[in-house]
Amino acid sequence: MFLQCTPGNAPAKRPCDFCVHPAAAWSYPCRTIIREVVEGLQVIMAGPWHACAPCHRLIAAGKWAELRRRSLRLYRATHRPLTRAADTAIAADLAPLLHQFRTHRTGPAERIGGAS
Repeated sequence: MFLQCTPGNAPAKRPCDFCVHPAAAWSYPCRTIIREVVEGLQVIMAGPWHACAPCHRLIAAGKWAELRRRSLRLYRATHRPLTRAADTAIAADLAPLLHQFRTHRTGPAERIGGAS
Protein backbone atom coordinates (compact mmCIF):
# COMPACT_ATOMS: atom_id res chain seq x y z
CA MET A 1 0.00 0.00 0.00
CA PHE A 2 1.50 3.34 -1.00
CA LEU A 3 -0.63 5.65 1.17
CA GLN A 4 -1.98 5.07 4.65
CA CYS A 5 -5.05 7.03 5.68
CA THR A 6 -7.27 6.99 8.71
CA PRO A 7 -10.97 7.92 8.52
CA GLY A 8 -10.29 11.35 9.99
CA ASN A 9 -7.74 12.38 7.35
CA ALA A 10 -8.76 10.32 4.32
CA PRO A 11 -8.82 12.28 1.08
CA ALA A 12 -12.14 12.66 -0.73
CA LYS A 13 -10.77 10.52 -3.57
CA ARG A 14 -8.55 7.65 -2.54
CA PRO A 15 -5.64 6.82 -4.89
CA CYS A 16 -5.07 3.34 -6.27
CA ASP A 17 -2.66 1.41 -4.06
CA PHE A 18 -1.38 -0.54 -7.06
CA CYS A 19 -0.59 2.11 -9.69
CA VAL A 20 -1.09 5.48 -7.92
CA HIS A 21 -4.02 6.46 -10.18
CA PRO A 22 -5.66 9.41 -8.39
CA ALA A 23 -9.12 7.85 -7.99
CA ALA A 24 -9.70 4.30 -6.82
CA ALA A 25 -13.03 2.66 -7.63
CA TRP A 26 -12.71 -0.63 -5.72
CA SER A 27 -11.80 -1.62 -2.16
CA TYR A 28 -10.31 -4.98 -1.14
CA PRO A 29 -10.54 -5.98 2.52
CA CYS A 30 -7.18 -7.23 3.81
CA ARG A 31 -5.54 -8.33 7.03
CA THR A 32 -2.67 -6.17 8.24
CA ILE A 33 0.63 -6.80 6.47
CA ILE A 34 3.92 -6.04 8.18
CA ARG A 35 6.90 -5.94 5.83
CA GLU A 36 10.54 -5.41 6.58
CA VAL A 37 11.75 -3.26 3.68
CA VAL A 38 15.33 -3.01 4.92
CA GLU A 39 16.88 -4.40 8.05
CA GLY A 40 15.33 -2.60 11.00
CA LEU A 41 12.68 -0.72 8.99
CA GLN A 42 9.18 -2.12 8.84
CA VAL A 43 6.19 -0.88 6.89
CA ILE A 44 2.73 -1.67 8.26
CA MET A 45 -0.09 -1.81 5.74
CA ALA A 46 -3.41 -1.84 7.57
CA GLY A 47 -6.94 -1.80 6.28
CA PRO A 48 -8.33 -2.24 2.82
CA TRP A 49 -6.34 -1.85 -0.39
CA HIS A 50 -7.85 0.33 -3.09
CA ALA A 51 -7.75 -0.21 -6.85
CA CYS A 52 -8.64 1.88 -9.88
CA ALA A 53 -10.84 0.26 -12.54
CA PRO A 54 -7.94 -0.97 -14.76
CA CYS A 55 -6.07 -2.53 -11.80
CA HIS A 56 -9.30 -4.08 -10.51
CA ARG A 57 -9.87 -5.75 -13.90
CA LEU A 58 -6.34 -7.21 -13.80
CA ILE A 59 -6.83 -8.46 -10.22
CA ALA A 60 -10.22 -10.00 -11.05
CA ALA A 61 -8.69 -11.78 -14.06
CA GLY A 62 -5.70 -13.02 -12.04
CA LYS A 63 -3.29 -11.21 -14.36
CA TRP A 64 -0.63 -10.60 -11.73
CA ALA A 65 2.30 -10.16 -14.13
CA GLU A 66 0.35 -7.52 -16.07
CA LEU A 67 -0.61 -5.79 -12.81
CA ARG A 68 3.04 -5.79 -11.75
CA ARG A 69 4.12 -4.26 -15.08
CA ARG A 70 1.36 -1.62 -14.91
CA SER A 71 2.22 -0.74 -11.30
CA LEU A 72 5.91 -0.41 -12.05
CA ARG A 73 5.41 1.63 -15.25
CA LEU A 74 3.07 4.13 -13.60
CA TYR A 75 5.09 4.32 -10.38
CA ARG A 76 8.19 5.14 -12.42
CA ALA A 77 6.32 7.80 -14.41
CA THR A 78 4.89 9.40 -11.25
CA HIS A 79 8.04 9.33 -9.11
CA ARG A 80 10.82 10.06 -11.55
CA PRO A 81 13.66 10.44 -11.47
CA LEU A 82 14.43 7.34 -9.43
CA THR A 83 17.95 6.31 -8.63
CA ARG A 84 19.01 3.03 -10.18
CA ALA A 85 19.12 1.45 -6.71
CA ALA A 86 15.60 2.63 -5.86
CA ASP A 87 14.23 1.46 -9.21
CA THR A 88 15.84 -1.97 -8.79
CA ALA A 89 14.53 -2.32 -5.22
CA ILE A 90 10.98 -1.33 -6.17
CA ALA A 91 10.93 -3.65 -9.19
CA ALA A 92 12.19 -6.57 -7.09
CA ASP A 93 9.68 -5.90 -4.32
CA LEU A 94 6.49 -5.78 -6.39
CA ALA A 95 6.01 -9.52 -6.97
CA PRO A 96 6.36 -10.39 -3.25
CA LEU A 97 4.11 -7.45 -2.33
CA LEU A 98 1.38 -8.60 -4.74
CA HIS A 99 1.71 -12.13 -3.35
CA GLN A 100 1.15 -10.78 0.16
CA PHE A 101 -1.90 -8.87 -1.05
CA ARG A 102 -3.34 -12.11 -2.51
CA THR A 103 -2.70 -14.10 0.67
CA HIS A 104 -3.99 -11.39 3.03
CA ARG A 105 -7.25 -10.59 1.25
CA THR A 106 -10.22 -11.40 3.44
CA GLY A 107 -13.08 -11.00 1.00
CA PRO A 108 -14.30 -9.90 -2.40
CA ALA A 109 -13.78 -6.44 -3.84
CA GLU A 110 -16.41 -3.85 -3.08
CA ARG A 111 -17.23 -0.95 -5.37
CA ILE A 112 -16.39 2.32 -3.62
CA GLY A 113 -19.57 4.30 -3.12
CA GLY A 114 -21.69 1.16 -3.40
CA ALA A 115 -22.36 1.46 -7.14
CA SER A 116 -22.04 -1.68 -9.19
